[in-house]
Amino acid sequence: MVSIVALLWVLAGVAGVTYFGIKAHRCLHPRHVNSRSLTVTDDIHILELGLAAGSITVRSCSKAQNLTVTVRTYAGSEGLLSTMVLDDTTDLATATRRFVLSAPAFDWAHCQRATVEVVVPESRTAPLSLKAQALLGYVEISHLNAPAVQDIAASLSVGRVNVHEVETSGALTLHAELGQVRVTEVKAASLLTKQTAGSLKIDRSEFTGAAADLTLRFGHARIGHLDAATGVKFAAELAHVSSWFVNAPQVAMRVDYGALSVLAPDTFVGSFSAVSPYGFLNVQHGDQASAKITTNTPAAIEGSVLPDASNVAVETKAGAVMDLQSVYGSVDLFIPNPPTAWERDHREQAKNEKGKKDNDKKERHH
Repeated sequence: MVSIVALLWVLAGVAGVTYFGIKAHRCLHPRHVNSRSLTVTDDIHILELGLAAGSITVRSCSKAQNLTVTVRTYAGSEGLLSTMVLDDTTDLATATRRFVLSAPAFDWAHCQRATVEVVVPESRTAPLSLKAQALLGYVEISHLNAPAVQDIAASLSVGRVNVHEVETSGALTLHAELGQVRVTEVKAASLLTKQTAGSLKIDRSEFTGAAADLTLRFGHARIGHLDAATGVKFAAELAHVSSWFVNAPQVAMRVDYGALSVLAPDTFVGSFSAVSPYGFLNVQHGDQASAKITTNTPAAIEGSVLPDASNVAVETKAGAVMDLQSVYGSVDLFIPNPPTAWERDHREQAKNEKGKKDNDKKERHH
């Protein structure tokens, strides 16, 4: 009897999962689709995109002749497509072209969503700034190698922002109330991120202008291989943060509650401080690291790393400052040994090989 009841429960569970799976697939991939493709002329310097639910993608192409915006709308029935109105306006005074898709919020009964795809020609010479906004969705800016592109801004209420393989001379501004922000292999003048709750990942990126300013109230952050010419600032209320090889003259990170774990660059030379009045502190260094602890109390650990002419790379800039703070959280800082001559040569070789692979990848992509 027990086995029969268990079998019925299993069959009911499989039937329920199958039913909801099929319904979700039909809703996310409805049969009713409408598509429009529009061209943006060179006299437009600001492109604004907005939608209620869906995705926005931006990329560049070496073969494209014009900047194009392709809008696709999806709905559960033919009649619902007519309720999704694309507002296409141009402001000549500010050289702005605006595409806003007015549609009801996404629900599983009507399945209304949209996709916006922007293709920027690499040959474009007129300056261009991009602004993307969505209530529920996904914004992806990737493989963007158009010298004309300057400032890039993306904002989401709920969803994910992914910026990958992008090079721009302007500022990168990313905002998400609830969701994920991911920045990898990016080179820009500056970075500003603001998140209420979610996750933040920054990896293999470089910012040549103003300090990278990162804010995450609640969530998880991973920041690695970040080069910032001016500095890096990070602030969180409740978060678990991991940071490694952040190269900047000024690094300031604060986590009120949670954990902050930092691996300093092996070329770090300057002063450091770790403060947590009511939390846990741990500062360690390699056997060969020229680190000197000047203050060691339960609430604060301070010290400095002296230059070592025999090991430290020539490009190392002395006088860097690393300031790590928490109130009730734990702070861990590890200062590794400086790189040897063999390691410096090996890294330079790996860097050249990576540049060659990146160029080959871009050629295959186009």
